Amino acid sequence: MSRQYWIYPEDLNSYCQLTPMETMVPIIGTRGVSPAGRDGVVFELTNNLHNMWGYILQIYEGSKLVTDQSGRCVWGEYTPTEPPNSVSFWADDFRILRLFPLNPPSRAEVLSVNIHYLGGLIVNSPVRGRIPWWDSGLAWESYETRKEAYKVKHENGDSHVIFHIPSGVPLYPDPSPRNFYNPRAYPALDWTNGLTRLDTRFDELLDEIIQNRFKFIINMDERMEKSLQIIRLVMERITSHAVKFGFSMPGYDGVYAQNNQWPDASVNVARWAAIARSIQPSCYLGMMHGPHYIPFGNTGPEGYLPGGAMDGFDWVAGEFPICDPRPVYNPGTPLDVNADSIWQVGGRMLRDYRRPPEQPVFDDPNPPFYLVDSVRGKRYYCFLETMDAPYEWVRTDPYDDVAVNNFRIHANKQRAYARELGFTFTG
Repeated sequence: MSRQYWIYPEDLNSYCQLTPMETMVPIIGTRGVSPAGRDGVVFELTNNLHNMWGYILQIYEGSKLVTDQSGRCVWGEYTPTEPPNSVSFWADDFRILRLFPLNPPSRAEVLSVNIHYLGGLIVNSPVRGRIPWWDSGLAWESYETRKEAYKVKHENGDSHVIFHIPSGVPLYPDPSPRNFYNPRAYPALDWTNGLTRLDTRFDELLDEIIQNRFKFIINMDERMEKSLQIIRLVMERITSHAVKFGFSMPGYDGVYAQNNQWPDASVNVARWAAIARSIQPSCYLGMMHGPHYIPFGNTGPEGYLPGGAMDGFDWVAGEFPICDPRPVYNPGTPLDVNADSIWQVGGRMLRDYRRPPEQPVFDDPNPPFYLVDSVRGKRYYCFLETMDAPYEWVRTDPYDDVAVNNFRIHANKQRAYARELGFTFTG
């Protein structure tokens, strides 16, 4: 019996050698295609090697040792050993070897999210053709498609990638053929082994996101009992180094909204965060809410203070009513609830909210500020979604250039309005 462990050197023709310190007999890596469909170098280890003393991994390009050149290091559970520039692996389960950036991003970099989540990016996939790109489908795509997506996202200034974890259900249950991400195209997929443990596909995709210079946003099935279990699996699987390259959230706007809010939310949202921090204390956590409903807004700022339901969260994002056309107020008529929702949330969640001229002076002139700093540092807010974006984007024919361009104009107007109000970060 043997086990396979994969690495992905930048030069696939590199000479890669793994030496078990138990035997000091080198094992030479060979090129191949990993189970995730990615070109790499594989080591075959017999099961009688128990990793008792660790391993030394060395990568040579020509005669030059490049294991930690230019800020790169081969990373796992490790400590540097002799000879210089080699790495020993001490983890009992010997997780997949990875090439990682040496220094993690700052808190501000992890939580400053600008991403085309509302829509507008087209990815040319060698498998699916033109895709109206929606990050949540990443785990369902081929490696070649993902490479194209990373390229397009970089070209358009995206800072993060959403990593939605497949947990045994289709990505998007709407069966309409208008929905590009319908269950026939993106069927049920499970990387959780029946909600018992995450498998190596999680490791490989997380590493790939980081190696492609993005921060990750791990998201999951937002049904409460599933989310509470999946966050445990994530924090048990992710390492204490990788966890610093992004954040996790319990689901989308369905976690905190009018009709499908989690039951006993103040207890269970705090419970979700407590599970994560009990395993990975230094993790970053995010929460999304639906239109009109700030998480625990009925408690005021107290919900974000130590002991409050949102105490464990570092980042908050919202879904908002449609704001193209631009909201208006006609004197002598009732306030439009949709326009007022944007203004009310902005005034409470932004330090530098800028009241637009159409917001009447009598409307909430001195709103309390909710998103106070946590004991871990500053919290961040993102205008992530509106009621028609990405909903209509994933139902836009990617081959209809007029429809694609019209949607881009619409989404960009919504982003522009959000930024006018002071939302620095948008979807």
